Amino acid sequence: MIHKQIFSLGSTFLTDNKPRSKKKHLHIVIAIHEDQALVVNITTYKPGCDSSCIIITGEHDFIEHDSFVYYAGARLMDLSKITPAKLELLIKRDMIIPKSPASTDLLKKIQEGAKISDALPLKFRTLL
Repeated sequence: MIHKQIFSLGSTFLTDNKPRSKKKHLHIVIAIHEDQALVVNITTYKPGCDSSCIIITGEHDFIEHDSFVYYAGARLMDLSKITPAKLELLIKRDMIIPKSPASTDLLKKIQEGAKISDALPLKFRTLL
């Protein structure tokens, strides 16, 4: 089932962070609890950014330059509200673009970074 593939632990997809944004960021599911998926996004690294988890070219096939995990923008997705039909429509409209899953090593690196990042909202720490 495509729903389970896109929102499983370590799965990745492109989506925009803001409505009507032209730029899509890579998002990664880093934890799942019941029908809730904890998702973080990857963005371009700049000096002064949260350095809890820096991702370099080659750690995921979508990453083309040094990037970091934007833990401050972590969000919880209620999977019970995303029906297969709704997900199919989101994919058809390119609002969600599935990408290759994160490797086990990359997922672990991102999860470990989440545990030490001051930027991850406290309400999400118990999910790790």
